[in-house]
Amino acid sequence: WLARAAAANNPSAMFQTALVLRTDSSQALQAEGLLWLRRAQVLKHNQANKILMKMAADSHFEIPRMEVVDENEEP
Repeated sequence: WLARAAAANNPSAMFQTALVLRTDSSQALQAEGLLWLRRAQVLKHNQANKILMKMAADSHFEIPRMEVVDENEEP
């Protein structure tokens, strides 16, 4: 239910999904969690914003760059 709520643009569900993913040992899942945090932040989720602002202020933090591929885009 959480994944469906996050996919339906529920900022609280996005935030909770991010928290779950960010605790995983997989870097890919942690990066996905970061994306959910950003999505929640865009929708004005206060806690997501606070976490991202704190992460940005940490000089050791670097946001991983991920290429977004649109599978529907024609070559």
